[in-house]
Amino acid sequence: MPVLDARGHIAIPNLREWRTRAGMTRQVLANKAGLSEATLAKLERGKSTSARLATAEKLARALRISVDRLTSAPADPKDSG
Repeated sequence: MPVLDARGHIAIPNLREWRTRAGMTRQVLANKAGLSEATLAKLERGKSTSARLATAEKLARALRISVDRLTSAPADPKDSG
């Protein structure tokens, strides 16, 4: 389970990389997750350093990965073969 900060928020440091690996634009991910593009932009650019757990769960569901994976760095595809 990911670590929550004192406010109950969770860091998502590699959101842009997860989104691009999924082949989604910011707009598509926002629509799938039920979030605004502005929220995604803030998270991707580091303007917001963390998100509520519910937001992370929406993003993970839209990306079809677990929250644990979302909060970690994607594996380098070159390492899998």
